[in-house]
Amino acid sequence: MGSFGRAPRPFKGRHGRVVVNLDPAERELLAGLLHDVAGLLDPEAETEAEAETEAETAAADTAGAGDEWAQLEAALAVAPPSDPAVARLLPDGNRDDPELAQSYRRLTEHGLRESKRAALATAAAALRREDPVVLDRDEATALLKGMNDVRLVVAERVGLRTDEDATALHLVALAGGAAVGTCRLIAGDELWKLGRMAVRRSARGTGVGRELLLEAERQAIAGGARRLGFSAQMHAIGFYRRGGYRTRGGVFDDAGIPHVWMERPLGG
Repeated sequence: MGSFGRAPRPFKGRHGRVVVNLDPAERELLAGLLHDVAGLLDPEAETEAEAETEAETAAADTAGAGDEWAQLEAALAVAPPSDPAVARLLPDGNRDDPELAQSYRRLTEHGLRESKRAALATAAAALRREDPVVLDRDEATALLKGMNDVRLVVAERVGLRTDEDATALHLVALAGGAAVGTCRLIAGDELWKLGRMAVRRSARGTGVGRELLLEAERQAIAGGARRLGFSAQMHAIGFYRRGGYRTRGGVFDDAGIPHVWMERPLGG
């Protein structure tokens, strides 16, 4: 009978350095994630334009007040990130005082973006070196910071915000190594709940949503579910009806968006 050895730790400290025990494919996957997160932190022209528009509007609102300092504050205002994932990387400095939070963001956001991007780039470049990959102290620190940023972005993208999110089963559809769709399953007794169904715009109409739904059904059946249900937005009713789901009850509001409950029996 064969014996099984313990798998090597992915990262091991040695003489003040860190040895990376990942195969080249794993290293490239992690380096790609680090690179993608760095790209999210690169201010986009649209975001900058939105910030300029908001600053101009705020400045106009205070122009008649004769308060030059308030006008300067408004002109220098920095809009919070519109992407929720970036907002998790660049959170408000004070949740209870919007004015203080804005001042903190204005003074720190540019530097924080640049320092995070630099750390992410350093970590990605180190992982893409030829074997053996051994990180010095600065590279190891950059990797730790970068992996935490990747964790925050992935958690936001798949909807990990609550304890319920953390215990749910999350499904991710991949195409060419990139995530193109996701959903989650919350286990129950006979009824399992599907949620957070999303497909990247460029992948819509290619069958990704249908495959995610089928996989969710397979997972629910394997877990003992008899029915699968969810809150559907009105525009998606047709898609789910084609999969055999039927509406139950009337329309209700969820975060300001009309929804309807849908479900279907599973198995035989």
